[in-house]
Amino acid sequence: MNWRNVVLIVAAVLSLGVTVRADTIYTYTGNQFDRFSGEAACPPVCSISGSFTVAQPFAGALPVSSVIPLSFSFTDGATTITQLTNTFDSPFLPRNTFLLATDSQGNIRAWFILAELGAAGLNTTSGIGGPIQGPPIDVGDPAPGSAFVSDNPGTWSVSATATPEPSGLLLMGSGTVGLGFLMKRRNRR
Repeated sequence: MNWRNVVLIVAAVLSLGVTVRADTIYTYTGNQFDRFSGEAACPPVCSISGSFTVAQPFAGALPVSSVIPLSFSFTDGATTITQLTNTFDSPFLPRNTFLLATDSQGNIRAWFILAELGAAGLNTTSGIGGPIQGPPIDVGDPAPGSAFVSDNPGTWSVSATATPEPSGLLLMGSGTVGLGFLMKRRNRR
């Protein structure tokens, strides 16, 4: 077996052996807070921004649905909350559940996300083109006060990331090792 054949076999193993999962990341960029209560001010609290990751993009014309993302991180400039640090509990929804709806192209048009960290936290309750409940509002709650922007929601963007599946990497690795042993045995003859 010559090296050209080895390269072709390795390329075939690589192309067949690695399964790739494409996660979808939705990123939110809120507008700057324009109302404050208590001692809250901008900076350090300026707006809500963050992202969450799901296994696949949302379908078009998705009615209001509950979604538990693979991961999320939102900040109001003072507090950052992730799925691991979120302390918000609801008697109606499991922890880290978002309510979302999409337009006909699959873009987020309405959402309801509540996240908090202890007594003082980040509350984001927002919607575009038809909020799920009440007017669109982004609220940051750094104790002792609040900062928010109402009726002027931010924007969502979407991107995808390719993530190799562990089983695909194991298959590729075992195929490559097998080819190595085959070559070693062949060269001994």
